[in-house]
Amino acid sequence: MNITQFIPQDICLKCDGCCRFNYPDTIWAPLGRKTVSYQDYYICEWFTPKTHKCKDYKNRPLDCLFYPFLLPKKNEKIYLAVHLACPYISEKINSLEFNNYAEHLSNFLKSKDGKKLLKENLHICAEYDGDLKLIARLDIEEEPLGKPLEVEDKIIFEKYLSKTRHELSIFSFANILIWQAHFDIRYRIIKDNLCVFFKDRIGCFMCLPPLGKNVGKETLEGCFKIMNSQNEDQRISRIENIEEGQADFYKKLDFKLYPKDKEYIYERKDLVTLAGDKFKSKRANYNYFIKHYDYEFSLLEKAAINDCLKTLENWKKERLSRPNDPPERHLVGRGIQSGAARNKDELYRNILEDNFLAQKEALLNYGHLGLSGRVIRIEGEVKAYTLGFELNKDIFCILAEVCDLKFKGMPQFLFREFCRMLDKYKYINVMDDSGLVNLRTVKLSYHPTKEINSYIAESQ
Repeated sequence: MNITQFIPQDICLKCDGCCRFNYPDTIWAPLGRKTVSYQDYYICEWFTPKTHKCKDYKNRPLDCLFYPFLLPKKNEKIYLAVHLACPYISEKINSLEFNNYAEHLSNFLKSKDGKKLLKENLHICAEYDGDLKLIARLDIEEEPLGKPLEVEDKIIFEKYLSKTRHELSIFSFANILIWQAHFDIRYRIIKDNLCVFFKDRIGCFMCLPPLGKNVGKETLEGCFKIMNSQNEDQRISRIENIEEGQADFYKKLDFKLYPKDKEYIYERKDLVTLAGDKFKSKRANYNYFIKHYDYEFSLLEKAAINDCLKTLENWKKERLSRPNDPPERHLVGRGIQSGAARNKDELYRNILEDNFLAQKEALLNYGHLGLSGRVIRIEGEVKAYTLGFELNKDIFCILAEVCDLKFKGMPQFLFREFCRMLDKYKYINVMDDSGLVNLRTVKLSYHPTKEINSYIAESQ
């Protein structure tokens, strides 16, 4: 990539402007990087105020590499512009040096390589409100659904996910990415809101609402316009997992709301102590397991991933052999299925297949996603595993739990001991029941502290 920094380094290091912000949530911060409080303002997490240097300058984000040149969006068109607030630019704006560099950068971005670079990084194009000078319009055919989701996008998602506290399991990068085996998952920034689209052979929808502090009618109308352009049947266009606190906002904008399956949240201490008669059967199964089996309970590490994948394969085969008797476990839920079912048995098989592929993605990306888990070995072989992720500082979400059903009491032991390890969290979210009555019965038998409502929004 033939792009060099326009401003000399010694000039940049004397400036008190870049990498410092008045607000923590600002469009001027590098996309995907956190801002942290410093004195009476905020700085990029990579910035060292005393030296004015970046902690990882060689790997700085693309928008930092471009600055003071920007890629603003205006009326769905993308431009090359320069930020006039930069002191060096205000001095050089009419110079031959500036004109030559601007022409060089413009020509590059209009070249084949430049267009490819932009298409892969359209998320850095934004609607800036600062004092800009437009240099050139860039004729980029933006993919309607945006950039394909990759593991490396985790830092961008976490920036937007962290803007608001969430209790629903879908509000986690891990619980979005694991569905890429079923869907073409893409995202784009609309009005400084992160919008995520899921598409399969049936159509396109949003698995969660736009993420941002100022989601408004214009953003939502833009999302439905994009989905409708992909769907012959516009009834498929929808936004899932609207949280309870946002329901009235969507209703006021004349969206139709429908309830989804509830998610279950428990007090962690209740799942560890299993105190009282209401947990008598759980304790009995737990005690049976520790009394009758010689087991090893340990951290799920990278070396165990292949063994867990084999356990998952066996679990799927065993479940398909007895589809009408879902066991006591916490499936990867949410009712996201990649196809329609004609009857209950087919629905169960679809859910099983979908969750099998989602768990496989979770295991294959275990380290990259920052997941945490445990395994049970008997005679040296992995017979059970569980894994999950931090949803926020109070809630841990259990994403998957798989056991060899030949070992009585293993699910109860695995669940209790994993919860015991999660002592920094007050609550445990075990997701939804995917509409399965037996699974709902199991989750209710652990006596949830609360059931979290969510909704699907459709346009009128």
